[in-house]
Amino acid sequence: MEATQVTGRQFSLFQASLLIALVLTTGFLAEVEAQNLYASTRATFIKKDATLFAIERIAGSDLNEIGALLIGGATTVTARGMAMDPVDGSMYLSIHGDPEWQLCTVDLDTAETTVVGSFASHMFRDLTFDSTGQLYGVTGGDGVDFDSLFKIDKTSGVTTFVAALSGYSSHGIAFDPSQPDLLFHFAIADPGQLVFETIDLETNVLTLISLEGDLVVDRPGGLVWDPISSVFRFVDSFDDTYYSLTRDGVLSEIGAISGSYHGLAFDQTTTSLEVIFYDGFGSGGPSAWSDSTPQRGETIRR
Repeated sequence: MEATQVTGRQFSLFQASLLIALVLTTGFLAEVEAQNLYASTRATFIKKDATLFAIERIAGSDLNEIGALLIGGATTVTARGMAMDPVDGSMYLSIHGDPEWQLCTVDLDTAETTVVGSFASHMFRDLTFDSTGQLYGVTGGDGVDFDSLFKIDKTSGVTTFVAALSGYSSHGIAFDPSQPDLLFHFAIADPGQLVFETIDLETNVLTLISLEGDLVVDRPGGLVWDPISSVFRFVDSFDDTYYSLTRDGVLSEIGAISGSYHGLAFDQTTTSLEVIFYDGFGSGGPSAWSDSTPQRGETIRR
């Protein structure tokens, strides 16, 4: 299935006309889904602050540099974990400011951050939300309680230990909505080795998943579930490479990316153009178009 990116806020009249003609003449059921993917970065020699980008979902290429992720106007070093709250659509980040790691929300149009609370000695490598709006974080190999899973109070940043995880240092966590009681975890194990596992959040039981495919990954991070393609996506921040990973453990290298991405997160998915199937033989017709308009970064499935 091919996908075409829409980078503007709205379809042109020409594009909309083409879709209408396709439905009326071929009986094709068209569907447009709003799905914007965002990435956070670390500071580099070129960019002195962590930065927020909108990126292309399939290839991982930059669509738009939104802005520097500053805390109170002050420089930030790295924005690692990134996750969207499914309850209200707020985007959260784990940001290394001066001198400690903090939980922040971010305005996706301006990159302006608001501090929620301090993580103190915890360095969270990745963040994710479950379907109820509970925030989780995984720590790296530094600080206290390293390589561990925590619940995080999204209103204060207060953390509660859940379980120690396999692997060390570089971690990514994400939920597959079809299995809401299982949290997927991908990390470096021994040097040159990877670990992919689930943790049952009711029992804390870890279950390993065998990996196959492109297994040369040095520093994974930013694991996120892509609800359109039904795969996980993540970045290797060591050599700036973009990957996909199936829930069954098939790992595929997609290609090089331009940014030093550390966090990835999708915003909310909405169906913004609805077309009722028309059989092309005069027995019915399209009922209506929705009032909503496609947003930046949407994917037209065809």
